[in-house]
Amino acid sequence: MVSPALVANQDMHANAHTFMEDLLINGAELRIPVPADVEWSAGVRRIAELARQAGGFITFRASPLIRSRIQFTGIDDVYNARLQVLRLRNELIGLANTMNPMLVALGGGCKDIAVHARQSRQLGACLEVDLIVEVPDRSEGRVLDMLIARMAPLIEQLTHGTRNRTSISDIADRQLLCAQVALDGHCFALAPQQADAMAARIVHLHRHICTTPGRMALHNAGIVAVVNSMLATSTPAGALHNSVWTAQSDPDAPLCIWYRDHRGRLCGRIALPLITALVEHDMSATTGVSGILEAKHAIAAIGLAHSLASLHADAGTATHNQAGLHAHDLALLAGARGDEITTLARSLHNAGQIRCEYAIDLLDVLRRQ
Repeated sequence: MVSPALVANQDMHANAHTFMEDLLINGAELRIPVPADVEWSAGVRRIAELARQAGGFITFRASPLIRSRIQFTGIDDVYNARLQVLRLRNELIGLANTMNPMLVALGGGCKDIAVHARQSRQLGACLEVDLIVEVPDRSEGRVLDMLIARMAPLIEQLTHGTRNRTSISDIADRQLLCAQVALDGHCFALAPQQADAMAARIVHLHRHICTTPGRMALHNAGIVAVVNSMLATSTPAGALHNSVWTAQSDPDAPLCIWYRDHRGRLCGRIALPLITALVEHDMSATTGVSGILEAKHAIAAIGLAHSLASLHADAGTATHNQAGLHAHDLALLAGARGDEITTLARSLHNAGQIRCEYAIDLLDVLRRQ
């Protein structure tokens, strides 16, 4: 997944905003603030209208766990220090929960501790201790900061190291905010006879983007920008540092997945590594939205809508005006190389069968000739 950090400040928060009224999430209406005069707003609103016709978005939180990391340096033997922390892991978990009785009372608390010994050219050997914490929805925004501030000195004494304050962070790789949608072809095509071609083009275009790291990073960056602007609009500026979101896996992996199901519908899913409990606490105070349709759910839905809006714009251009470009992309996706690309693209275009499966079969035929 992409590894962004939230970039927002008080100026962004001070920008004027409007409200989106037509967002249907989990079967109910949601009125949410969106930045005014942003270029992505119109496309997202259009996709929201289309999703409404198909039953709206389904959103959910995949996990309540947050990883809070503390890095220690200046340790003579980081591997022995790692073992010391692991031996006392249960005791440290108990101490952490004793220090935060309110968090435990709400159903959360420290659930586990992970320890990593690492080597760095800049810092030398270092020890990274991850406090894996369950943060309930009703928790106060600074609960993780308080937990780290209390636990770090104890671990520092145990490891005989020095805490590197610049490396303290909350990592949301275990807390995913998810959304999904399924659209019938006739919903998003300009004409019924173009519905199948449009849906196929969107899926093939997304596959091509996923196979090109630069394009994938650019597509993810567009989603990140939309999410950041939503957070900056809905979250008080003083609490923005609590909304940092990041992931530890492949930075070129897609945030969204688009495919067609057995009924021919265009289906999309998104998984945002976002500290939802902290964001929810801040956003609910700003928007007044509560319950199953809290404003945090709209973040994932709007990120997914923006992904489809950008793909739809590119797919519409290629489907109606640049069928040759569509065929060229499919030729690359099918594995064509050199002169095969031009030959295969021309054959696909002439046959009027611009489909990935047909491109693969045709490429096999061309290579056997």
